[in-house]
Amino acid sequence: MSYLPLILVGYLQGFAEALWKSGLGWLLRTVRLDGMIPCGLNEVVRIQKFVQGGHVALHTDRPIRLEDGRVSKYSLRIFLNGSTDKHFEGGLSVFHVPFQDPVVFEPMTGLALLYPQGELCTPQEEAEVTFGTKYVLRADVIFRPALP
Repeated sequence: MSYLPLILVGYLQGFAEALWKSGLGWLLRTVRLDGMIPCGLNEVVRIQKFVQGGHVALHTDRPIRLEDGRVSKYSLRIFLNGSTDKHFEGGLSVFHVPFQDPVVFEPMTGLALLYPQGELCTPQEEAEVTFGTKYVLRADVIFRPALP
């Protein structure tokens, strides 16, 4: 059983758009998936708070579908603090790549992970925080049909 993080959900007006315009949109400008192109972040941005004992068990991120036909295809995770800053211990992000050793990321302040959702998503987990409190910003990259 997972000890899930406290999740603070917010609709901070303009925040998702500002984050997108800060360079993420430029970074993804040439991406095309299933005839769709990235067009922004979902307005629902989550801040996850992992206290001592907090973790998330092995899972894959699933896409979300919006009423207007847009769909998420990538997850964005930004570490708001880091174990290297001694704010917490543990809390590694582990991606279980098939037929290879797991790919492990040690949280560092400002480190961003961008990875696919759905069928292309690598199973992942957030290891247990053994001391302190870990904060992660989590958002979904939204795609729309490409114009002909």
